Amino acid sequence: MSEQHDELRALELLSDLNEVRAPQTLRRRIDELQREPRRRRRRLPFLAGAGASALGAGVIALLTTGGQSATPSIAAAAQLGLSRATSAPPAQDPRHPRALLAAVQGVSYPYWEDSVGWRDTGQRTDRLGGRPAVTVFYSNAAGQRLGYTIVAAPALALPAASTVMRHGTTYSLLTAHGAQVVTWRRAGLTCVLSALHVSSGRLLALASSVHA
Repeated sequence: MSEQHDELRALELLSDLNEVRAPQTLRRRIDELQREPRRRRRRLPFLAGAGASALGAGVIALLTTGGQSATPSIAAAAQLGLSRATSAPPAQDPRHPRALLAAVQGVSYPYWEDSVGWRDTGQRTDRLGGRPAVTVFYSNAAGQRLGYTIVAAPALALPAASTVMRHGTTYSLLTAHGAQVVTWRRAGLTCVLSALHVSSGRLLALASSVHA
């Protein structure tokens, strides 16, 4: 019953979001759940089309920030890296030229513009399952874009994925929301690189350069 209540609550909140006008299919699902509380309910299928990604992001935000029982995931962290920046990019750290003046619990973000041609272009701050989550966005001369999200401890559970060892660190490679994702742990925190038009090999090279 708690799972059914959570589904109904998530759907009701989604229908009220100012950014997304809930389609008739979603409203019918809410009415159905309200009228038939005893029937075994299935998970809501994600809707195809232009509104699907926005609704999916809303579901992730609700389920990872809205309750005590919510469990944040690597996929939810990757979604942040595919979102838009909400503030200006951090500056280069003058005392540590390979780092930016942005960090989560002592773990900083790399300055990649001079070394590999990826310039930091913006950042955003969120909460994921009660944890602070900061994302710095980078872009290159080819117009490619990626997000580097660091989620505060405790570390997120790692999904089943291909793994690669570089410089003593294990990296997991997967896809989420149609994007390539590389995730690893650093000092007990979760680091996630995600991008729609960058290969997993390129993301892995960037991720492993942080520890080189």
